[in-house]
Amino acid sequence: MDYLSDLILFTIDFSGTDDIEYNENTDIEKDVGITGDDAVDYLVEFGKRYNVDLSKFNFDDHFDPEGYAQPGSIMSTFLLFECKNNNDKKPITTGDLLNAIACGKLQ
Repeated sequence: MDYLSDLILFTIDFSGTDDIEYNENTDIEKDVGITGDDAVDYLVEFGKRYNVDLSKFNFDDHFDPEGYAQPGSIMSTFLLFECKNNNDKKPITTGDLLNAIACGKLQ
């Protein structure tokens, strides 16, 4: 099975984002736009589909909460002093997900 192609189709089906070029470096949040509760739903479905254990995965280390004001957005201008810097988030890429499929777990 070609896991990369299948993962890309799964991601497009979930997100509706088909106007970008997917590869192993595609960032699930930044490039695809899956964040917050949607990221939780996406990864739970990913875990079921590919039999990947997510029990030790910390979503907060990787994804902003639902409705978070992204840098450069109008909302971030209004909330400039209240928004925490999301640069400390660890990206999750399609390559990371492929590794999780191979290992059977995402941490």
